[in-house]
Order: sequence, then C-alpha cells, then structure tokens
Amino acid sequence: MKQMMKVIVASLVIFAVGMFATIVVPLVGLVIVIVGGIGLVISSCTYLFLEYKHTHKYEVPMDYQVSHLPQEPISLSPRSGFIYPDILRELPKAYEQILYSGFGDFFVSVLYRGAMVMQIINVPDRTKGELENIGIFFFPYLYEDQALMERFANNDFIHYFDHNIYSDEGTAAYFGKNLKLAMQVASYILAAVYYIPTNEHLTIQIDAI
Repeated sequence: MKQMMKVIVASLVIFAVGMFATIVVPLVGLVIVIVGGIGLVISSCTYLFLEYKHTHKYEVPMDYQVSHLPQEPISLSPRSGFIYPDILRELPKAYEQILYSGFGDFFVSVLYRGAMVMQIINVPDRTKGELENIGIFFFPYLYEDQALMERFANNDFIHYFDHNIYSDEGTAAYFGKNLKLAMQVASYILAAVYYIPTNEHLTIQIDAI
C-alpha cells in the first residue's frame, strides 16, 4: 500500500510536469501528460482494489470452533517470560515486515489442534496518529467451562483485560508497541488457564496487508 501510494504521487508529478511542458514544447508535453495520466489511472485503481480487499477481509464473519483442551494443570510463573516457540518464531518477523510496509494492519489467529484459541491484532487509533497498538483477544465463553472462566478471572494478568469474560465478544488486552509483553501474557494465559503444554505445537495463521 505504501509503495503504491508512492507510484500514485510519482504519476501525478509526471502528469503535472507534462501539463507545464505543453506550453513550451506541446508535442513532448502531450506525451508526458499521457504517460503520467496512464500511470495515475492504473496506480489509483490498484490502490482502490487493495483497499477494498483489506476492508472486505475484516467484514467477513468468522466461524469459531473449539478443540478439546487438556485437563492437566500447568505450573508456570507469570514472571517466567515464557513464550511458546511457534509464537516467538512467527510473530516478531511478520509484525516487523507489516510495519515496514507502512500500512500497519496485522491479524493473527493462534490455533491449537486445528481450532482458534486466541487472536493477536494491531489496532491503532488512527485519529490519534497511532501506528501500533497490539491487542490480544481470548474467547473463554466458547468453551462453556466454568472452571476455565474462573481461572481466567483469577489469573495474574487479568488487570490487562477488559473483563468481558462472559461476553460473546470475548475479552481483550492492549499493549501499545510492546509485542514481547503481549506474547508473554498470551502465552501465560494459554498455559496457566487453557492448560496447553508449553512444548505443544501451535499453528500461527498470519493475515496482514
């Protein structure tokens, strides 16, 4: 998206130069105007298509499913700084790439045994000029497990969350630019609340523009 915007600006500059050139050298100026105009039309249409694709993607409703969670408690200190290996391997690199692209939208689903257990998304407030505000989203109500929801409500990092544990909108926590802390909190919840083993393979689905 950022690169396409540069093409649009460059095409506009060429078009403007051509308009001025027609005053001095009409034939040359006309050629420049045509080249700039074609570039402007193509790049603008491409940008609009990418923007539509991005907007449509977040309007598509998701069908959430759950997998059977382990019942064996996991002892993990909230100060351990533990991050699941798959999350640590996939997220930082992908997040850095999407921020470098200049668009900043980032949507990740973390799957355990084929079912989504949490989401990570960049949700900056554009009106405040923010480029980063990393959010993690859990949906404990999906499991209809009172013990799990109680563990969630009593976990050491609950102060980060908005406490909508029983809401069908799920519960979220936000960490600004601190991706590392977001990954640590998410990993602690997955281990200490969901009882997902710390050596478990998690599928990371990254959807970003």
